[in-house]
Amino acid sequence: MSGVFLFAPLIFFVAIVAIVVYSVRYFAILSLRDYELRYPECRLTRGGYRCFRCNSTSIRNWGLNHPNSGLRVHSCNHCGTKLYRTG
Repeated sequence: MSGVFLFAPLIFFVAIVAIVVYSVRYFAILSLRDYELRYPECRLTRGGYRCFRCNSTSIRNWGLNHPNSGLRVHSCNHCGTKLYRTG
């Protein structure tokens, strides 16, 4: 039997584990709605949000798997705290 066929189940298993790990990490972060409920003082009157830890309004967002991902994680530019997720 070819060596490729022996590694196929291992590759499949590693791929499934990676998907589960990404999902768990993503859903462990508060959703935007939950962030608003937990930290209502962080919603700005002119739109946008601020960091609950350092009060910075400089928020960056990252794609979960790649830069164009629809699943976004928003974090503070100053202290690096992961604030909420969207998508």
